[in-house]
Amino acid sequence: MRTQSEDKQENRWTFRKDVSVGNMISMAGLIIGLFAWGNAIERRLVILEEKMQVNYAVEERQDAAVREIKVEQTARLDRIEDKLDAALAAIRQGGTPVPYVPRISPKK
Repeated sequence: MRTQSEDKQENRWTFRKDVSVGNMISMAGLIIGLFAWGNAIERRLVILEEKMQVNYAVEERQDAAVREIKVEQTARLDRIEDKLDAALAAIRQGGTPVPYVPRISPKK
């Protein structure tokens, strides 16, 4: 008859100390696959970083262009405001405002 201690030993987990060739091959395949995956991810990250740097440079140029346009438009609006102030001052003094002469722009 079996004792309770023999039954417990039989139901325990056991680890074999030998390793089969199949296990070694499959483990090597997993490790190689992991390194290949990591290499592919690294290449993708490098490409994304390069694209982000290019996009950053483009955005900086666009921002500079927008700032330049804003300065030009502000100067134009200031000139228009000065002209309107001069016309209003002339009207208030009883004179006639400077006549409007439209600009003729060349056709493109």
